[in-house]
Amino acid sequence: VDVTEQESAQRHSQQLLRELTTILDGTTAGIAYLRGAMLLRCNRRFEAMLGLAAGAAAGATLGELFGRFPQALASLQAGHSFESELSLELPDGSAGWYSLSVRRAEPAPAENEVVAVLTDISRLKSQQNELEALLRERELMFSLSDVGIVYLRGRRIERANLAMARLTGYAAPELTLLDGSELHADAREAVEFETELARSLRQQGRYAGERRLRRRDGSLLWVQVAGRPVDPDDIEAGVICSYVDVDERYRARESLALQAEAGCK
Repeated sequence: VDVTEQESAQRHSQQLLRELTTILDGTTAGIAYLRGAMLLRCNRRFEAMLGLAAGAAAGATLGELFGRFPQALASLQAGHSFESELSLELPDGSAGWYSLSVRRAEPAPAENEVVAVLTDISRLKSQQNELEALLRERELMFSLSDVGIVYLRGRRIERANLAMARLTGYAAPELTLLDGSELHADAREAVEFETELARSLRQQGRYAGERRLRRRDGSLLWVQVAGRPVDPDDIEAGVICSYVDVDERYRARESLALQAEAGCK
């Protein structure tokens, strides 16, 4: 019986299987093929991510593989497509994070057939946690500082902390509704400040000076103002300004100057 065609097809299938196995074993993602409640095939990376020995995953049930993750287990058992993040203990005892993506075979066969992909996102998760911690620290510094801080974009106050609210007598949300010029003694001083601020930022990348601050009740307070651009390459991105109350020091200095002038006369 001529079995040339059959033999050729078998060799072709074996070649395709070797190529597929090479691709799966060479990828950094863990990939598994599941049918019903059982894992039929997976690459070595998938086993390593779950902390299993080579070849130990084949034939394992969904409960054995994902019993620690009820939501993932329920979705896998139902054959639903879904994505989730899993926290697994790494061989060195540290916590590792993986993204689990499950896709259902289409058209749907009689038994649920799904492909599960595990991707290591530990580094991304670590960076995300560091960023969240940094944001919390900056938020605490912004909110709990005794120095008045505002984020200016043009003349508009985008954000102000509680210390600035106490300094001006306005509530923090009210400050965001003000034109920045309303916090100066008059229109002339507002224009002077804006001009000096723009020039200093352009030439030195920072601003420092003493100005009179108009409070909500109309009283004037001498403050020390320091400003830095949010983005040195884009002044339009806004400016962070800090305000420190130096009114007593300024008035004491003025008084001493007057006394010295009177003594000279």
